[in-house]
Amino acid sequence: MNSAHWFWHWLLGIAAIAFFGMLMAAIEQRDEARRLAKPVIDMNGTTIVVSCPKPATPTAASPAPRQERFIL
Repeated sequence: MNSAHWFWHWLLGIAAIAFFGMLMAAIEQRDEARRLAKPVIDMNGTTIVVSCPKPATPTAASPAPRQERFIL
């Protein structure tokens, strides 16, 4: 095996490791955005207020409007 073979072996190995790192970072960012987007339910007397905070990712959809429900 010549040096060109090992050069490409090394180059593709580095590219695979870099791709794997970027993939793991993207998955972590997605999971964090999902965790932050969970709705918050507050109960104040006979009123339930449900709000959904906006995730910190720039491509996230706008948050749902604040909804109040009155319970008798």
